[in-house]
Amino acid sequence: MRWLKRTILAVITLLVLVMALIFITPLDTYIPEIERRVGAQIQEPVRVGAVQLGLFPLPHLDLKNVRVGRTPSLQADEVEIELSLVALMSGELVLHRVSVSGGVVYLHELQLWLARFISFPHTQSIRFTEFQFRGVTLMIKGVALDRLEGKVELDERGQLRRIWLAADEQKLVVSAVPVATKVDVQHLPVLAFEVHGKNWQPPLMTDLPLMEHVEASGVLDGNKVDVRLFNLSTSSAHATGSALLDFAMPWRVSAELKESEISLPPILAMLNYPATSRGTFQARGAVQSEGASLDEMQKNLRFNGRFALRQAEVNLVKETGKPFVIDALDAQLGMDEAVVSLSDIHTRLYDGQASGKLMLDRATLGLSVQGVVKNVNLQPLIASLSSEVLLSGRADAQTEFRLQLRDFEKFPANVRLQADFQMRNGVLQKVDLEQVAKNPAQSYASQGATKFDQLNGRVQVDGNGYHFRQIALASGSLNAEGRLDVSPNMALKGMLDADVKGTAGLVSMPMVISGTLDKPSVSPSGTALAGAAVGTAMLGPGLGTALGVKIGGFLHKLFGSDDAPANKKAMHPKQSEKPSKP
Repeated sequence: MRWLKRTILAVITLLVLVMALIFITPLDTYIPEIERRVGAQIQEPVRVGAVQLGLFPLPHLDLKNVRVGRTPSLQADEVEIELSLVALMSGELVLHRVSVSGGVVYLHELQLWLARFISFPHTQSIRFTEFQFRGVTLMIKGVALDRLEGKVELDERGQLRRIWLAADEQKLVVSAVPVATKVDVQHLPVLAFEVHGKNWQPPLMTDLPLMEHVEASGVLDGNKVDVRLFNLSTSSAHATGSALLDFAMPWRVSAELKESEISLPPILAMLNYPATSRGTFQARGAVQSEGASLDEMQKNLRFNGRFALRQAEVNLVKETGKPFVIDALDAQLGMDEAVVSLSDIHTRLYDGQASGKLMLDRATLGLSVQGVVKNVNLQPLIASLSSEVLLSGRADAQTEFRLQLRDFEKFPANVRLQADFQMRNGVLQKVDLEQVAKNPAQSYASQGATKFDQLNGRVQVDGNGYHFRQIALASGSLNAEGRLDVSPNMALKGMLDADVKGTAGLVSMPMVISGTLDKPSVSPSGTALAGAAVGTAMLGPGLGTALGVKIGGFLHKLFGSDDAPANKKAMHPKQSEKPSKP
């Protein structure tokens, strides 16, 4: 038994001497050989800052401050190399595991290195079976993907077995395997891949919401990625479809959007339009873009397909506290680098319908619309645009307008609108035209209401306000025609010629509209009051007044323009003044 103890003691002593010899020997002397052999393997210059030996859990080498390439194209803080002792005893250099910690890797160069390692394994003097990395930044065409970790596995023949990649603490995971024996032009295998993600934030898109759910599958063939199916979801949107991406400069993307839905608020936020809103935007169709950067791709975005808006509400005017509402909108959507266009529009809003076409300039946010409106309920529509509703009824209209969305707060100065309208069965608030016509001596400023069967006309809107022309109102015994201007500060200026059927026949009364929109005033014109005064003085009240009003109305139509209201006291001469006899 003594010989056994001596043998064990001798082996232990030998191991200690070997370990001491290894640690005593300066490993930096091996750096040139390591640089030469690895550089020859990947056909790129390699620089190593320092080398250390580790024994636990298995013998390995630690390379510090590794640089690969002339640029360099890879910078690693630390590279740990685990040797295969079995292969080493047989005279073969096999790296069981190569692990990179920290640093920067460029995708294009990484593809080239992988091609050189795995395409012709029989020509390589060094083999490895597993390549790992963690805490690495991957550069793809100038885009940095941070905090990456991953693994590349090779079989015993040096052929690629599997690639696994994770980002942002494994919130996004990509796995890929070779497709049979297919290889691309760079001798890299064609890969079938799957992507799974949860609560992931896309790089360089921090203004977008988290991707709550990401699923995709397809084939990677060199610079081309064929996404056979994708399914993306955020807190406010989801989309499904397929896509083809080409990462050769410039980048190119073409996708078929099978289904997508996004809430309205983030769309308005992207347009820098700060309005309270709700509703959903839906689209399906073909998407294309190209560019050397993400900004260029956004500018060059093109789309052709169907568009829909459902249950949309937008607070256009904060003071009203009531949103502008669209129940449903369907249209053909087209978008290119210059414009966004909607054609074949069909809309349901305020119990009525609208149709037409729309065009938006992407650079200036100038909006132009041509449309036809049928049977729209005016009262809730006006309530969304004004704090006071002065008009109700049902309306049809044919309209054209242009609007600068970027300066919406300047409304109506930023609008150019022209429309022909036909209203029916409504009420015009704060003025009783029939009473003004029948009793010109009374004051009816901001009082009463005028019911109408029909109210037709034409309106123009520009920087000088609202301009109503060819106004024609019909309501039972009342008919009126005229015009009206509303200034940007809501001041009123206009004329009406009203005809009222009475016991004495048809009474015609020219009227002057003044005041403001919230406090309108309608009074007989000066010529009408003058004629009424003369008729009353000559023939007495009643018939004389009516005849005088008619004469005044005739004179107004013949000579009047912007006739001003006269002093109504002239209607009744003093008691001491008796009419002179002829």
